[in-house]
Amino acid sequence: MNDALTGPVSLEEVRTAVFQLGAAKAPGPYGLNGLFYRNHWGDIQQDILKMVRDFFTLGYFPPALNETQIVLIPKVSNLEEISQFRPISLCNFSYKIISTVMANRLRPWLPNLIATEQSAFVSGRLIQDNILIVQEVIHQLRTRERKRKFQAILKLDMQKAYDRVEWDYLCASMTKMGFCEKWVINLNKSGVFFSKGCPEHLKSNMANELRVPIIEKTGKYLGIPSDWGQTKKQMFAWILARVNMKLEGWKENILSKAGKEILIKTVVQALPQYAMSIFKIPISTCKAIEQRIANFWWKQNPSKARMHWKKWDVLKCRKIDGGLGFKDLLSFNKAMLGKQAWRLAHNPSSLWSKVFKGIYFQNSDVWNAKKGNRPSWGWQSLLVGRDAISSEVRWAVGNGQNIKIREDKWLSSGVIGGPANRDDPKVVADLIDFENETWNE
Repeated sequence: MNDALTGPVSLEEVRTAVFQLGAAKAPGPYGLNGLFYRNHWGDIQQDILKMVRDFFTLGYFPPALNETQIVLIPKVSNLEEISQFRPISLCNFSYKIISTVMANRLRPWLPNLIATEQSAFVSGRLIQDNILIVQEVIHQLRTRERKRKFQAILKLDMQKAYDRVEWDYLCASMTKMGFCEKWVINLNKSGVFFSKGCPEHLKSNMANELRVPIIEKTGKYLGIPSDWGQTKKQMFAWILARVNMKLEGWKENILSKAGKEILIKTVVQALPQYAMSIFKIPISTCKAIEQRIANFWWKQNPSKARMHWKKWDVLKCRKIDGGLGFKDLLSFNKAMLGKQAWRLAHNPSSLWSKVFKGIYFQNSDVWNAKKGNRPSWGWQSLLVGRDAISSEVRWAVGNGQNIKIREDKWLSSGVIGGPANRDDPKVVADLIDFENETWNE
């Protein structure tokens, strides 16, 4: 790995970095942006290559490359105070060439350096993966009986490592100033959750050793409920509450129809999107959200009822078809879950995929997996997404070794099906003449 990271820099590496960066990015130390570097690459390539090589061999680059441009981004439309700007520092283009070369060299090694549990900020992984894992683990602890074997989950209030705070120093300072432990680290935000049938004395001993309370409900994880002991309607009531809070904060009588349309599409209908990408939302919840939106759309005076001149089904249609293009939340939910099911099928090495395969389809694949006994809501949601896209999914024939002729969908007409004789070919590979690259007659 180190040989690849510290080896001589080639001209092609530098060129790739230059053309990988946006042409309109912050300019270099001489005020020239990426467009100049691209258009005049033939004239400046050797100078840029020398600059990058000097950094990799000597660990030095001109101090001017470390200078940044401070730009003020407005936070609001009508600016009155300097505090209404957000300052950002833009690294210059030449500096980014070096950092991009380093990033390109490091990228192939990242999968070996980053643990599989790290889901965020890694290409091909999503933070929602961990939500499904946590929900699945808690579901298994609640529903599975294990004789003479008990398990527990430890919920911790982890310290956040920000740039400006050295937490060891902060904790030591607060202790030195006389703060008690509860003020320094709040153990009440942590807890231990035990599986069914765990003896009370074992629970008590472990909780005392860890100095955390025993919890019956694990609360939220990354903004989503992790324990599904209640009805699904109750579990997703927080989404409806957030929608109501947003709509009640807007004054219908001072908003134009265009303004309402923008707010509904960009704010209200975006609120459930995070949860919809992971779980199936109950139909009653989706209908209730749509009802609140429809009331907001037609109302002008909050104290008076207003006639709904068009059905919501019409407003959900495309504008070209006479509607307003509002989202159909049920269809949108299925589409998001279909995307998750596709990721599950095509990322078998990911941690969350291994967890679900180990529980629900050890000897099968996602497309043929069954619901199973006492499945979690996460798995049931993934099956909804899978079923939504399965009608349009079919095998792309390569060598045909894994495609079953009668059971799998590999023809445009669908599954062949029907009874098969003992001597009939079993997989598509049996139908291929590999030597002549044609079908076996």
